[in-house]
Amino acid sequence: MNIRMYNCYFGDCFKIVNDSGNDLLVDFGIQRTCTSTSNQINRFDDIYNDICNDSLDFLLSHYHEDHYNGVEYVVNKVKKVGNYSFSNVYIPDIWSFKGNIPAVSLHLLRMILDKSYLSGGTTLFSFLKAICNSSGKIHFIQRGMPIQNKYIALWPSESFIKKKSKSLLDRIRNDENADYIDRLNEISGQLIQVVQAMSSSENRSYFISQIDRAEENFINTNWDFNFDNASRVNVILGDFGNNISIVFQNKESNIFENLLFTGDFGKPSALWNDIETNADSTAGCDMHSTYHAIKVGHHGTRGYYHSFVRRMNSDSILLIPNGGYRKNWGICSDYSLNAITTKAKVVCSTDSNCEAKNCCGGSCPCVNRIVIGANIYYDIT
Repeated sequence: MNIRMYNCYFGDCFKIVNDSGNDLLVDFGIQRTCTSTSNQINRFDDIYNDICNDSLDFLLSHYHEDHYNGVEYVVNKVKKVGNYSFSNVYIPDIWSFKGNIPAVSLHLLRMILDKSYLSGGTTLFSFLKAICNSSGKIHFIQRGMPIQNKYIALWPSESFIKKKSKSLLDRIRNDENADYIDRLNEISGQLIQVVQAMSSSENRSYFISQIDRAEENFINTNWDFNFDNASRVNVILGDFGNNISIVFQNKESNIFENLLFTGDFGKPSALWNDIETNADSTAGCDMHSTYHAIKVGHHGTRGYYHSFVRRMNSDSILLIPNGGYRKNWGICSDYSLNAITTKAKVVCSTDSNCEAKNCCGGSCPCVNRIVIGANIYYDIT
């Protein structure tokens, strides 16, 4: 097993090297407020130059731009310098099942509240156009579905997406907002039809114009939502997006190669119970007893902390992609304590924002710590 962890500041990008078949690129993005635009572009170029000769599939853990804005950059770049394509694209399934409109509407609503569609940020529309241009076959992923022939999704579950998204949209809807919610649902319905058709078509040029049309309808609507606390609603919607992250592991257990990738999943921590217990048996398999590599949720922040101690040993490695400054989003010191307890290794982007430094006299206590720092990547074997 080989995992290449790129330093994307506060962002995610990993390449899982497979012995046979295409390698798997998991996420590709940088949080745009954590470092300068020039730093972001330089890092996108660094990663593109590293992967441009590879045969790759791409998996997006969830629909937040610090996990996908590099994809848009690369696809737009290569249109000028040559063809580039992912063979397969795996994305969280908010598209294929009945009752999915609220889930898409919540993602569009968050774009309104965080103003990403006004501030030049990468949006859901631009990401969909990017994967349309990449021409790879699109797979909608939910609990129990295979990824390539080697991995299996432990999350998200269709039932969670449907129940949670409907509940949130019903809470947000009020007499003053009803017309806007109806308009959001209408645009979501248009987008869902396009993405469904896109997934089963080899000739996609037509669908770019269809996404453009839905985006134009979105931008031209004079959104004027009335919320008592819009910033709090925005946080709730961000948590929803994180909690439908694709969580996956290798299908066949091998103590030296078991891996667990979590996207930004895990708030509140009680959600982990559905994965840990597999009570409904829909995952197709249980979690492995021990993992060699664990990519922790939400960049290792305290709000999404989950203990993996009982699934770790001295051969385990915690992967924590957290670099660049963002208030209150440092690396939770509990991960350092977990690593010390199990004598596991920690690979992080930087140690400058690790909570443990505040507890240990200004130095991180992780004994087996590797900091990528100024390097572009680090290889985990």
